Amino acid sequence: MSVSPVILADRDFHRASFLAWLERHRLDYVVRLKKGSCIIEADGNRNWKLGEEGLKPGELRFVEGVRYGLYHGRPRELTINIALCWKVAKSRAKKPEEPWYLWPRRSRTPKAPPTGTGSEDG
Repeated sequence: MSVSPVILADRDFHRASFLAWLERHRLDYVVRLKKGSCIIEADGNRNWKLGEEGLKPGELRFVEGVRYGLYHGRPRELTINIALCWKVAKSRAKKPEEPWYLWPRRSRTPKAPPTGTGSEDG
Protein backbone atom coordinates (compact mmCIF):
# COMPACT_ATOMS: atom_id res chain seq x y z
CA MET A 1 0.00 0.00 0.00
CA SER A 2 1.41 3.39 -0.94
CA VAL A 3 0.87 6.64 0.88
CA SER A 4 0.51 10.01 -0.85
CA PRO A 5 0.95 13.27 1.03
CA VAL A 6 -1.80 15.90 0.94
CA ILE A 7 -0.88 19.53 1.50
CA LEU A 8 -3.29 21.45 3.75
CA ALA A 9 -2.98 25.22 3.54
CA ASP A 10 -4.93 27.88 5.42
CA ARG A 11 -6.11 31.26 4.12
CA ASP A 12 -2.68 32.87 4.35
CA PHE A 13 -1.53 30.60 1.49
CA HIS A 14 -4.30 31.56 -0.96
CA ARG A 15 -1.98 33.41 -3.37
CA ALA A 16 -2.59 32.49 -7.01
CA SER A 17 1.15 32.00 -7.60
CA PHE A 18 1.29 29.35 -4.83
CA LEU A 19 -1.86 27.67 -6.15
CA ALA A 20 -0.41 27.61 -9.68
CA TRP A 21 2.82 26.08 -8.29
CA LEU A 22 0.81 23.29 -6.62
CA GLU A 23 -0.98 22.66 -9.93
CA ARG A 24 2.28 22.53 -11.94
CA HIS A 25 3.72 19.97 -9.52
CA ARG A 26 0.52 17.89 -9.59
CA LEU A 27 0.34 17.70 -5.80
CA ASP A 28 -2.72 16.68 -3.80
CA TYR A 29 -3.96 19.54 -1.65
CA VAL A 30 -6.79 21.37 0.05
CA VAL A 31 -6.38 25.14 0.31
CA ARG A 32 -8.71 27.35 2.29
CA LEU A 33 -9.43 30.44 0.22
CA LYS A 34 -9.88 33.88 1.68
CA LYS A 35 -13.24 35.66 1.87
CA GLY A 36 -13.24 38.48 -0.66
CA SER A 37 -11.27 36.53 -3.30
CA CYS A 38 -12.54 37.29 -6.80
CA ILE A 39 -14.21 34.42 -8.70
CA ILE A 40 -15.08 34.59 -12.41
CA GLU A 41 -17.67 32.22 -13.86
CA ALA A 42 -16.43 29.89 -16.62
CA ASP A 43 -18.26 31.85 -19.33
CA GLY A 44 -16.66 35.10 -18.10
CA ASN A 45 -20.03 36.84 -17.82
CA ARG A 46 -20.27 37.01 -14.06
CA ASN A 47 -17.72 37.67 -11.37
CA TRP A 48 -18.27 37.75 -7.63
CA LYS A 49 -16.30 37.66 -4.42
CA LEU A 50 -16.26 34.85 -1.91
CA GLY A 51 -18.62 35.95 0.83
CA GLU A 52 -21.14 37.47 -1.60
CA GLU A 53 -22.69 34.15 -2.70
CA GLY A 54 -25.42 34.20 -0.05
CA LEU A 55 -24.40 30.97 1.69
CA LYS A 56 -26.34 30.33 4.90
CA PRO A 57 -25.33 28.39 8.04
CA GLY A 58 -25.66 24.65 7.42
CA GLU A 59 -25.43 25.03 3.63
CA LEU A 60 -22.94 23.33 1.30
CA ARG A 61 -22.27 24.09 -2.39
CA PHE A 62 -19.71 23.04 -4.97
CA VAL A 63 -18.83 25.25 -7.93
CA GLU A 64 -16.81 23.84 -10.80
CA GLY A 65 -14.62 25.35 -13.47
CA VAL A 66 -14.42 28.93 -12.20
CA ARG A 67 -11.43 31.19 -12.62
CA TYR A 68 -9.67 32.36 -9.48
CA GLY A 69 -8.42 35.88 -8.95
CA LEU A 70 -7.53 38.87 -11.04
CA TYR A 71 -4.17 40.06 -12.35
CA HIS A 72 -4.08 43.71 -13.39
CA GLY A 73 -7.87 43.71 -13.59
CA ARG A 74 -8.10 40.62 -15.81
CA PRO A 75 -9.09 37.07 -14.85
CA ARG A 76 -6.14 34.78 -14.16
CA GLU A 77 -5.67 31.63 -16.21
CA LEU A 78 -6.26 29.52 -13.11
CA THR A 79 -9.40 27.38 -13.31
CA ILE A 80 -10.50 25.73 -10.08
CA ASN A 81 -13.36 23.99 -8.26
CA ILE A 82 -14.48 25.36 -4.89
CA ALA A 83 -16.36 23.74 -2.02
CA LEU A 84 -18.35 26.41 -0.16
CA CYS A 85 -19.37 25.08 3.23
CA TRP A 86 -20.87 26.60 6.33
CA LYS A 87 -20.89 23.56 8.56
CA VAL A 88 -22.61 23.86 11.89
CA ALA A 89 -21.78 21.09 14.32
CA LYS A 90 -24.68 19.96 16.50
CA SER A 91 -22.49 20.10 19.60
CA ARG A 92 -21.59 23.75 19.09
CA ALA A 93 -23.61 26.35 20.93
CA LYS A 94 -21.98 29.15 18.96
CA LYS A 95 -22.40 29.28 15.19
CA PRO A 96 -19.27 29.76 13.04
CA GLU A 97 -18.89 33.39 12.00
CA GLU A 98 -18.39 32.66 8.31
CA PRO A 99 -18.31 29.83 5.79
CA TRP A 100 -15.16 28.08 4.65
CA TYR A 101 -14.10 28.18 1.01
CA LEU A 102 -12.00 25.15 0.11
CA TRP A 103 -10.15 24.35 -3.09
CA PRO A 104 -9.50 20.61 -3.16
CA ARG A 105 -7.37 18.88 -5.76
CA ARG A 106 -6.42 15.28 -6.12
CA SER A 107 -3.77 14.59 -8.74
CA ARG A 108 -4.24 10.84 -8.77
CA THR A 109 -7.35 8.71 -8.85
CA PRO A 110 -7.45 6.49 -5.76
CA LYS A 111 -7.08 2.81 -6.44
CA ALA A 112 -9.89 0.49 -5.41
CA PRO A 113 -9.03 -1.75 -2.46
CA PRO A 114 -8.24 -5.33 -3.39
CA THR A 115 -11.15 -7.75 -3.27
CA GLY A 116 -10.98 -11.34 -2.11
CA THR A 117 -7.93 -13.13 -0.76
CA GLY A 118 -5.98 -13.30 -3.97
CA SER A 119 -6.42 -17.05 -4.37
CA GLU A 120 -9.27 -18.47 -6.36
CA ASP A 121 -10.68 -21.90 -5.45
CA GLY A 122 -11.73 -23.55 -8.65
